[in-house]
Amino acid sequence: MAALLARIVNRLRPRDGWAPFLLTLVALLCLPAALIQQSSGAENASLIPLAVLALLLGFRLARSQLSGRSAAILGGLLGLLLVVLAVGRILPPLSLLSNEVGYAFGWLKDWVQGEMARPLPFSTALAFAVQRASTLGTRLWWWGQAVAGDAQTQDQIVLQLLTAYLVWAAALFATWQIYRRHAALLGLAPAATIVAIAAFFRGGMALFYLVVALYCMFWLAALCRLWTQTERWEEEGTDYPDGLGLELVLAYAPWVTLIVLVAAFFPVLYPHSVHRAFWGVAEEPWEQMVHTAERFVGP
Repeated sequence: MAALLARIVNRLRPRDGWAPFLLTLVALLCLPAALIQQSSGAENASLIPLAVLALLLGFRLARSQLSGRSAAILGGLLGLLLVVLAVGRILPPLSLLSNEVGYAFGWLKDWVQGEMARPLPFSTALAFAVQRASTLGTRLWWWGQAVAGDAQTQDQIVLQLLTAYLVWAAALFATWQIYRRHAALLGLAPAATIVAIAAFFRGGMALFYLVVALYCMFWLAALCRLWTQTERWEEEGTDYPDGLGLELVLAYAPWVTLIVLVAAFFPVLYPHSVHRAFWGVAEEPWEQMVHTAERFVGP
């Protein structure tokens, strides 16, 4: 059994190893975790599966022969479909699907015997999906009516859709940049920025997620630099030691740990004169932006 598991793990092993893949996964999971922490409801529960699916798709696209534009179009359209399915909860639950599968076997047995009186298989699951899709469409229609009528809508369905798609796009972009362009800092910058904004406004566990995301991002930046160098050396026929990755870990680990810890525990500088000057200029535009945002997505 252990040998079989080892064989499966070795077969699924990414070409660049498990360490970069797991670092990317942890860094990207910090984004939905920070956003879910800001919400007390279950409407953002689909953010983590969306981030994982975007990582897997981005990994496959980065290893494919598709151009950046083709990959962006494919990933964007597939992400839009998955976001609608997830936020609208259109897919039937597993319990209903399992019942439908059992019913389908009985229906096939009756069909073989010439009995066709019962409803078609999966009709209940289809009716469930149609009803959920109709509910989502109705909510979007009423949201559009409220916005067009200059009313302050309270339905946050558009906010949920935008948040879910933002998580998908950030995770897909990061994975593509890391595994196709070897640009970890650029790839993870959008996700880390969103986590930093959540940490700035709310604090709490979002600060912890920010530290973890930065720690993973620094490690991935070093690994991407190593990948770029080794590819150049292989193209030039330059010999290099096989244990270069281990040497990188031993040399880099103390410094990246120190930098992240200092950044996490360093006292926040808060000059009151700069604060007053900033809000003296930004207070009115900020209030206008908040008013406009609340009109579209609620408080």
